This record gives sequence, C-alpha cells and structure tokens, in this order.
Amino acid sequence: MFEFAELLNGHVFVNEKGAQFKVTVEYAPSQCVPKPCSRKDSREGTIFKDPDYLEFLKFIDKPAENLPSAEIQ
Repeated sequence: MFEFAELLNGHVFVNEKGAQFKVTVEYAPSQCVPKPCSRKDSREGTIFKDPDYLEFLKFIDKPAENLPSAEIQ
C-alpha cells in the first residue's frame, strides 16, 4: 500500500485533450471491507405475486392512447 502511495501521489495524468490532473493518494481510516450478507431476504422473488406490480405490467403493455389530431377536427 505504501509503495502504491509513494508511486502515484503527486503524479500528473494528461488526458486526450491535454488537460492535466494531479493525483492525491489518501489513506482510509478503516481498511475493513463489509462482509456479504449471509441471511436471505424473505421478500426476494415475491414481486411477481404483488397485485400492484401485476397491474403495472398490464398498464405498460397497453398501447398508448393518443389524443385525436387537430387536423381531423
């Protein structure tokens, strides 16, 4: 980690347009990585049984009802 910081801290990158960006390396106060959740969510997969969701699916499957054209009137 320290070698990485020493190597890149203060380095200047140039993009394709010629803009320059100076790198700043900072240390995180906590190096811990969150553990994956081992508990299964009881609501997983239940959306396909939800009446509101099923109604929404029916609504988006219907073709759009356009207002009559002003030229027809």
